[in-house]
Amino acid sequence: MKAVQRRSMFLVAILTVAWMAGQVGAAVVDLRAKVRANPSLMHHYTFEGPHQGPSGEATTLSHDDYLLDRKGELHLLAWKSTSDPVSYGPGIDALSRAATGEKVTLDQSTGRGAAWYTTNAITLPEALTVECVLRPNRKPEVYNGYVVGTRNSIDRDRRGYFLLINTSGKLTLQVGNPAAVSFSDELETNHWYYVVTTFDVTASGATTQTVINAYFADLTAGGPLTHALANHTVSGFNSRYSFNPSQIGIGCLWNSDSRQYPSPASIDEVAIYGSVFSAETIAEHLKALRREMPEVWYREIFPSDNKLEHPSTEEGWSCHWDSTATTVPSKIVVPKADTA
Repeated sequence: MKAVQRRSMFLVAILTVAWMAGQVGAAVVDLRAKVRANPSLMHHYTFEGPHQGPSGEATTLSHDDYLLDRKGELHLLAWKSTSDPVSYGPGIDALSRAATGEKVTLDQSTGRGAAWYTTNAITLPEALTVECVLRPNRKPEVYNGYVVGTRNSIDRDRRGYFLLINTSGKLTLQVGNPAAVSFSDELETNHWYYVVTTFDVTASGATTQTVINAYFADLTAGGPLTHALANHTVSGFNSRYSFNPSQIGIGCLWNSDSRQYPSPASIDEVAIYGSVFSAETIAEHLKALRREMPEVWYREIFPSDNKLEHPSTEEGWSCHWDSTATTVPSKIVVPKADTA
């Protein structure tokens, strides 16, 4: 077994032959290795519980298991203001899961839908990268659909709309008071995309500025990495996101004190870093994501899952076995999970 990361609480164990039913030739497990190896990683959301089988298999996970922060303690809560709940199902490849919220079709209310938000408020650093793997299921009809966003009630003009899909179906962002900026053509519905936005704030009163870069690649179409916004700069007193602690919406916007503008998209991965990624780092992450799917199942196992522990003979590794799973030849069978 090749160690993806040693001496880490995030352990990967080879279990059995892979169930190859992925929608895109991708290897999320390799992207996650890159994500977790980056020293500036702050928060990481995979929408998977302590035990993971192929994405087409249901699990016995409780809802909270899907919403853990894999790096810090900024876990997620589900929000629902509609008859349909959030749900969890197959992700970009056969090993990953994605979370799907709900945006009420043609609903005139900004506060109707289902998505997620962080349990607590945090202060975001002035050097920031947001990385996502997502699939738009349809265009937002009346209002923009937010993927990662926050707005503080104290300084509302200092918007942190780090990624959204506008009503034209385009990738868009907005920082501070200046107008929103789109950085793609209309997205293809049901295509998986890799998207990264970076922000570098220089705070200096009236001359405050934020330098923004945005990148994306159509994974389903095998498209190239496009550096869509290159050193786009906004300037002025409110040309930044808030430095006050605020909660963050995932799949929606945390708008001052409420959840609004949910996105009709499935989200496989969200990672937030306290640094500005270079184009080279982003290309390396995309290369890892595009590696051929390994012909094994990987199960991510966490020391805090209270399962039986069997130390490996290799120093620095331990395996935690799921005593609730039933194994059969070439397949792991686990019962169906409930949605929230």
